[in-house]
Amino acid sequence: MAESCVDSAPRVFYCTSVNESAPGLMVAVERCPLCGKTNSPFFCQSCVSRGCFLHSKLTYTESFAEKQKRWEKLKKLRSLILEGFLKSVTPIHECDEKETTIKECNKKIELMQGALIAANSNLVKEKKAFEKQKQENLEKVSKAKKHVVKKRRILDYNEESKIRIKQKEEEAQNQQEFLHKKRLSFVHNLMQYIFPIEEVNPNSDGDSKKDSLRALLKDACQTAYIRGRWVYGINDMDMKYKIVDPVLPSNGDYSQFSVWLASKRESGVIQTEPNPRSNALDIIAGLCHTAQLVSLLSYILRVNLPKRLCYSEFMSNNLTDQHYNSAVSRLNQNVLYLCFSQGVDSLSLEPKHTVQNIVILLKSPMLGRVSSFEVNEEMMQSVEDLESQSDDSEDDYYKNVRCVEVDCTHDWEQVPIEIPEFSIPSQSDVTSTGSEQSMAYTSQTLSESTLSASGLVSSAAASFAYFFKAATGQSDKR
Repeated sequence: MAESCVDSAPRVFYCTSVNESAPGLMVAVERCPLCGKTNSPFFCQSCVSRGCFLHSKLTYTESFAEKQKRWEKLKKLRSLILEGFLKSVTPIHECDEKETTIKECNKKIELMQGALIAANSNLVKEKKAFEKQKQENLEKVSKAKKHVVKKRRILDYNEESKIRIKQKEEEAQNQQEFLHKKRLSFVHNLMQYIFPIEEVNPNSDGDSKKDSLRALLKDACQTAYIRGRWVYGINDMDMKYKIVDPVLPSNGDYSQFSVWLASKRESGVIQTEPNPRSNALDIIAGLCHTAQLVSLLSYILRVNLPKRLCYSEFMSNNLTDQHYNSAVSRLNQNVLYLCFSQGVDSLSLEPKHTVQNIVILLKSPMLGRVSSFEVNEEMMQSVEDLESQSDDSEDDYYKNVRCVEVDCTHDWEQVPIEIPEFSIPSQSDVTSTGSEQSMAYTSQTLSESTLSASGLVSSAAASFAYFFKAATGQSDKR
């Protein structure tokens, strides 16, 4: 075993074995636990365990045990100083933390105060808006109550109005039915007593006419030499209509008057003495009666005719072809318009069949009723005469005729309401009387023949119109 002293520990030890096979000897083959090298010799284990060793290169004079003691002292001193420092710093940290907390609280307080102020202002606004809305709601509630009452009144008024309207409709319907019956009655009386229309069979007396001298004279009167040829004015095979006493063809061919007028113009002879009854003058008288009938029907049915026409136009001494054709055209247009106003189907009408259209009108189931209607313009325009006179010539002609167009009754004389009663002859008496009169019927001039044929009829029509006015006036008062 190596030698050692008390003052200093031995620096090098030689050990025989690490396992200490021999007592006191160790072999230096292990590594140093400090530097990890094998070349350097080790201190003994007891010195190492006690810390009695120095740095291998003698850099520091203190041993490991001394350094460790000093380090322990410094460590304790440090811990004491640290404890004192912590004791002295802790209040400062606490104060800083409190100040920070106070600042944060102050900021929160300021924010809360601002939010509170904003909330208070919003609350004030909301209260005002609430009060305003509440007031509006109260007003609306009061208005709603008034509206409910008003609605109830309106509903009651509507119900009453519906009842009144229904009553008025029933009254109007009854009044229309009453007027319809009155109009039908007036039209029936008019057609029965004043302007009766009958169909004339063309072959009813054909054999007797051929065998009699009267038929030969009639054929001779109906034949005229015009512009280098003989013209026969009338066809006895066509259906005819008898209105009062004159006879009109059903086909609307009234050219017999034009033929008669042309023959008189070419011959240059003005007849002043009475002649046997002429078909031309018969047609003029029939057209005059037809114009009177249409005017009365329009007055009874309350229909405004589209064309102005006086029956006196057919009785003018200065009647020409243009005036005659224009008057016939306007008469046909008035008849068509009257048929359309009473609901007559346009397919059953013929534009120029004047009397036939009137007969169809009298058979219409809508006769006397007031309703909307549609006018067939093509049919109305088809009866216009292209060779009729112009507007200026018509105005001059109306001035010469001196016809008043405001009221159809202006052409008739006024008859007092209290007229004596007279007996109406039967149809057989009228027929016999008409046949007797037809034998002695003369045509001195155009105006004399037509005026004599329509004088009695116009007086009867005037009285009829007067009665109609009185009846309608009483119905209006009702």
